[in-house]
Amino acid sequence: MKIAVVTGASSGIGKEFVKKLAEREEFEQIWIIARRKDRLLDLELKYGQKIVPFALDLTNFDDLESVKLELENQNPEISLLINCAGFAKFGKYDEIAVEDSLKMVDLNCKALIYLSEICVPFMKEGSKILQVDSIAAFQPIPYLNVYGATKAFVMNYSLALDKELAKKGIRVYALCPGWTKTEFFDNAGNENGAVTKFGRFFTAEEIANYALKKIKNSKKVLLIPSFKNKLLAVAVKILPKNFIMNTWLKQQNHK
Repeated sequence: MKIAVVTGASSGIGKEFVKKLAEREEFEQIWIIARRKDRLLDLELKYGQKIVPFALDLTNFDDLESVKLELENQNPEISLLINCAGFAKFGKYDEIAVEDSLKMVDLNCKALIYLSEICVPFMKEGSKILQVDSIAAFQPIPYLNVYGATKAFVMNYSLALDKELAKKGIRVYALCPGWTKTEFFDNAGNENGAVTKFGRFFTAEEIANYALKKIKNSKKVLLIPSFKNKLLAVAVKILPKNFIMNTWLKQQNHK
């Protein structure tokens, strides 16, 4: 049985991936994972029996373990894993509850590692892992500091894991979009005005279409939509980190 696994599937980019994958005949099942059971059931109702919902909290280790047990019981061939689950909080370090900061690490990093590494034994040559990362991975970001740091981790983890899995013929990609119109902003909160300038917004559909097209044959691990963001990724490698952070602060009206 050939399957795809999508986390963060109940909204935003993850939901858009489910929509695109459901149209493909190559997957016998699409395992969708998120906390909100009602939304997962709506997707199952909309796209049919190939959708297999798992209402789980991926910051909970027991819930993560349940995915591993289901894989061992079903023994599917995982053709594609999309780790899309993640969240951010805007604000100064002392405006964000430390519990929320730690949950960002748990979901954005720990759960992503766990899902990636339990899925690999069920993959064959040609299988792919797509980590939904962020353009934030390329620079330290005041007032978004923990989120940016988790995404930097995802980027470097993906680059290294892709090298390690090369002999198996399994590819790992890190998708690094810019700001995207999703519920990300509802969860991140910005009542304190920590971030005031966003620039261009992508749609979830644009990002999903771009990623699915690129993973067909891209030799690069880092997938960065838009020429402007590609330039940013290059610039932050060359310019001093302090200059980059000060420029960001000025853009956001922090003096």
